[in-house]
Amino acid sequence: MMERVQIGSNEFKVFYRGKTGVLTLLLHGYGGSPFDWQHFWPYLVDNHRVIIPNLNSLFTTEKSLSFSKQVEVLAELINKINLNREPLVIVGTSYGATLSWGLRAHFQSLVRGHVMINPMPLDPLPTLKSAQLRMLFGLNMVPGALPLFLKTKLGRELMMDLGEIFGFSFNNVLDQESWSEKKLNLIQRVTQRFSWVVQNEDWTYWSGQLRDHCIPLLLMTGCKDKLFNEKDLRSYQHMVPFSEHISFLSGDHLMIRSLAHEIAPIVLKFVDSFKDDLEESKTVLTPFAAKPA
Repeated sequence: MMERVQIGSNEFKVFYRGKTGVLTLLLHGYGGSPFDWQHFWPYLVDNHRVIIPNLNSLFTTEKSLSFSKQVEVLAELINKINLNREPLVIVGTSYGATLSWGLRAHFQSLVRGHVMINPMPLDPLPTLKSAQLRMLFGLNMVPGALPLFLKTKLGRELMMDLGEIFGFSFNNVLDQESWSEKKLNLIQRVTQRFSWVVQNEDWTYWSGQLRDHCIPLLLMTGCKDKLFNEKDLRSYQHMVPFSEHISFLSGDHLMIRSLAHEIAPIVLKFVDSFKDDLEESKTVLTPFAAKPA
C-alpha cells in the first residue's frame, strides 16, 4: 500500500507493509529511496507494521531545509501517520539514521527502540575517509569550481564514491561522452545541497540531546564502509546510556542491500526483545487497511 501525504509544501510517498504488530519506521539515506529496503522489510512484516517514507522531498525543496527543519517536517509526517501516538521503533541507514537520531530526540518516550545502520556522523565532513571527497565538498565554497572539477577525470572517478552517499548509479564513470550536462548539473545541485545542510547545522546541540534517554540503541557498522571510519560511527554509543554495537566484516555503506539477510534477523531479534513492552503500551491497534486517508 502506498499513499501520498502532504506536509506543508512537501509531498511524501509513504509505503506500508504488514498489517499488525509493532509500528516500525524505516528511513533511507540521502538520495536513496524506499526500495533500498526491499530485501530488508520482508523479514519484519509478520509481526510489524512497517512504514517506509520516501524522504527525497526533504532534499529537493526550492529552498534548502536545514537538518533541524528536516527533522521537524519528518516529525509532522509521523504525527499525521501515527494518529493514535503509538510507540514506535525507528530504523535508519546512512543520512536516514542521522535523521532517526533527530526524531528520537523529538519524540523521546514515544520511541521504544532505535537501530542505526552505518549512520552519518554528526558534523560529517571532517570525518570522511577520503581526502578527495573532503576536497570535493570544499569546492562548494568557490563559485564555479565544482562544475569544472566534475568535468575532470578525477571528478568523474569521485562520482563512484558519491554514488554511495546519494544512492545514484553511475555507469561508465570515466566515459566523458556519457556525461550529459543535465546529469552534471544534477550532481552539482545534490552535492551543494548536502554540503550546505551539513555546514549549516549546530551538531553540538544534537550530540547532547539523548544523554538521559534510556531507550536502547543498536548500532550496526560495516568494516568496508568507504565513507566513514568505524570509530567515528561508534561516537553515537557515547551519547546514550544504553547501546549495543555489531560490526560486519563484509559490510559496505549500503549493507541494508548487500547484507539484508544478515542484518534484518538481528534487528528483528533486537526489537522482539522488548516487544511485550511495546504491545502493553499501545492504546489502540490500528491496522494499515483501516487507517484514515
